[in-house]
Amino acid sequence: MKVTTKALALSAPRPPIAVKIASSSAILSTPCSNPNTTSNYATSETVYDSLGAAHHVDVYFRSQGAGVWEFHAMVDGQDLTGGTPGTLTEIASGTLTFNAAGALQQQVVNASSADFVNANPGQVIDFTFGDDIASGGTGLAGSTQFAGASAVTSLDIDGRSSGKLTDIQIATDGTITGVFDNGDKIALAQIALADFANEEGLTRLGDGLVAETAASGKPLIDVPGTGARGALSSGALEASNVDLGNELVTLIAYQRAFQANAKTVTTADEMMSDVNNLKR
Repeated sequence: MKVTTKALALSAPRPPIAVKIASSSAILSTPCSNPNTTSNYATSETVYDSLGAAHHVDVYFRSQGAGVWEFHAMVDGQDLTGGTPGTLTEIASGTLTFNAAGALQQQVVNASSADFVNANPGQVIDFTFGDDIASGGTGLAGSTQFAGASAVTSLDIDGRSSGKLTDIQIATDGTITGVFDNGDKIALAQIALADFANEEGLTRLGDGLVAETAASGKPLIDVPGTGARGALSSGALEASNVDLGNELVTLIAYQRAFQANAKTVTTADEMMSDVNNLKR
């Protein structure tokens, strides 16, 4: 049996844990008092509370026969308000039902609530196991029940620990995205560009600055790339449009041409002077 579970510590969308569980697992009817010995398969994940603190969660799967499986999510009592350190406490449970073709027919979460220490009480960890048929899905894109050894195949948690801003990225539309050391990328702001009906009417203030005037009209502000506004190029540095090597060569050529022309004028003047002297 392959089971894909999704566990969320903070908010939707819900991320998956994908595990493959053997369909030949024995049926367990005893209470899940000791999950390590009263479950067919177990895996774990890390979730985050409202403060960004990480918590280890063990997820246990128990076969009930006829394609029905229970899941139980537990954390150490030391992570919970009023919990007993070293004692596992259940924070979520539910059932998965598969049809004869191995597709996920239905999933039910019976309860999900955790009072993590110092965090918001009653935090819901949202477990989702795939696109079950009862909800209009195929039942195959996620959790399935097929033969094979039990194993975890994927894990994705959308919660994050607290992070520090390490970099910013600017898109061509002006969106400023903050990159944090915990893996998050968050849109922080957007750069706007202003256009004027009469740009020649702007007053120059020096240092590349201009100010609006009655002649320029009011600024027409919008995002880059719209109307007559240009786009942004992040990380680009405008280089000089003058090639010193080429310009020096050109300057020398012009200087030589000037000297040659000056020599021609001098020669012509000397010739005219000689002609005048012949008349005398």
